[in-house]
Amino acid sequence: ATDTGVAGSFALNFVDSDTTSTLSGTVNAGSNAVSLTAASTSTSDVSATASATGDTGVGASVAINITDQLASAAIADSGVVSGGSGLTLNATGSHENTTMAKGGAGDNGSGGATSVGGAFAITVADHVTDASIGANATGINVGAGLVSATATHHGKTTTTADGTATGGTAVGASITLAFVDDTADASLARNVTAGSVSLAAHGDGASTATSKASAMGESSGGSANDQKDSTTGLANQKSGKGDSSSQTASQGGSDISVAAAFALNDSTSTAQADIAGGLSITANAGDVSLITSNNMDSAATGDGSSATTAGGTSVGIGVAINVAEMTNSATVMAGTDVIAQGLT
Repeated sequence: ATDTGVAGSFALNFVDSDTTSTLSGTVNAGSNAVSLTAASTSTSDVSATASATGDTGVGASVAINITDQLASAAIADSGVVSGGSGLTLNATGSHENTTMAKGGAGDNGSGGATSVGGAFAITVADHVTDASIGANATGINVGAGLVSATATHHGKTTTTADGTATGGTAVGASITLAFVDDTADASLARNVTAGSVSLAAHGDGASTATSKASAMGESSGGSANDQKDSTTGLANQKSGKGDSSSQTASQGGSDISVAAAFALNDSTSTAQADIAGGLSITANAGDVSLITSNNMDSAATGDGSSATTAGGTSVGIGVAINVAEMTNSATVMAGTDVIAQGLT
């Protein structure tokens, strides 16, 4: 009698979160300072694990992690600040994601079994931290005070798929897909008069995609040719004949191991500070400064490991594609006049 084991697992995580501090109306600040702060911290972990054993074992697992996160401190286009001794916008975002899929299959110790291990993991992450002053014909005038907008962003994403199979005929397969965008943005789109003006965007984004597929042809079942010879001998013993075959089995029986791993990591990390064009920016007591920093780590690994007994067939394939784009920019658009002690 044969023993069949099948395992299936599925996990899905979907997060759509906005953390905002936004001025959309009019504030008469008088002699007071205006401050808007938004902070968002999240951790999203998803895992799916499947394991099966039997004469025929099939393990399959899927894990999907989708996150859309926004942290924003903003003066909307419709927002107006009248008077005031200063204006400060601070937005902070920190988001970490882990997606793991593991699918394993193995024989039941009988040897000569067929095992298929499969795993699929996908992450789609879009994380934005924004500090912005929108466009409005009514400018901002805080006298000798400070106008500042600061966005600080941290993102870390790890996506892993592991498909492992052991058996006489073993097939391990895994696919990992990661699409990750991390953004820190500080922007100014209206006229400003202040003592000094500061825009700062600090970002760091890390994304790794790892796909591992391993297949091991068991030694206990012998090779396909050994099985052919032993069954032929048994038939001859029972029938009293002396039949034989000169044909050899190179791929059609036991001890065939195939492992295929594919990993795709498509990630961006952006830090940008910009002043729109056609404006008048006056810092009557200090500098106008645009400061950005960005640190990005991106990696993709495809590991296809396959082994079998002597004389068996073993195929291991690993493919990894890593597409990384980093932007670190500070821009004053054309047509904007800056009057200040310095522009940095």
